[in-house]
Amino acid sequence: RALRLARLLRFRLAFQRWMRSTGWSFAKIAMLKLLVGLVLCAHWMACVWGGLGLHMDRLGSTNWLSALKSAKGGDDRWYEDGARVYILSLYWSITTSTSVGYGDITPQCLTEYVVCCICMTVMAMLWAYVIGSVCSIVSSMDPHEQLFKQSMDDLNRLLKSRKMPKHMCDRFRKFFYEAREMTWKRIEEGVIEQMSPMLQGECATFMHKEWIEKVWYLRGASNEIIFFAARNLALNIYAPNEEIVTEMSFCIIRHGVCSLAARILVSGDIWGEDMILSNANLRRRGLVRALSYLSVLSLQIEDLFNVIVTWPEAKARLRR
Repeated sequence: RALRLARLLRFRLAFQRWMRSTGWSFAKIAMLKLLVGLVLCAHWMACVWGGLGLHMDRLGSTNWLSALKSAKGGDDRWYEDGARVYILSLYWSITTSTSVGYGDITPQCLTEYVVCCICMTVMAMLWAYVIGSVCSIVSSMDPHEQLFKQSMDDLNRLLKSRKMPKHMCDRFRKFFYEAREMTWKRIEEGVIEQMSPMLQGECATFMHKEWIEKVWYLRGASNEIIFFAARNLALNIYAPNEEIVTEMSFCIIRHGVCSLAARILVSGDIWGEDMILSNANLRRRGLVRALSYLSVLSLQIEDLFNVIVTWPEAKARLRR
């Protein structure tokens, strides 16, 4: 018994390692468990039903195999060979568990009726449990999508109650669709907050390494500084032709296209990194306007000063 418990514990540890290595969602794993449970139950019921038929046939009693042979005929091996009888039994097990019940394989004696009743009761409860579990898993498989749909329903109710014109409604709905990533960014922040400080720094460095390399005073900084700066990034979404006011802030384009002083900026480009200059005449100036739906991450000068106050290393880098 202790050996069995040890094997069970070893299996659980192996299963946890497999989950960590594959990264499957718990919804998919739950669906896989239900499928495995259905297959095992169908297999066990097929073994019981097939074994009962063969046993009754050896005793010379009327059974479902003899009745099926009389009704359909065919090669005798289908009613004598164990593997073929198993296939017939598995067919009966699946049709019974799924409540299809074609009726071509039926009990013929009291013993078979008793076994059939037990099997149908077990399968009916299992099938009901599987259907309920699948419905629950599917409904909660993507809660963020459900949240977005709820927001869209609220928006539609607002537009309808205020009787806004159609062109405004189209613009509002399109903006909500483009701004879906704001919800995902909040989710990302919540997940990263649960990590240790070292892992938070590693994650932030990897996620933002593309634009970090473009800012000289952040390039090569420690993970702690990068994470502190990254956690203060604010995500904003702008509609086409909208003017962007970014006074004393550093901006990174995540998605979209904008113009800045006759320059075209696209995903991955930055502007405002010269906000650390005390002389305003040395900073680049120009009107920033969105040319498409624009997703921008921005870091305020106050947040950068907090980095300097917290880490002397950052202060020394900026002075250089």
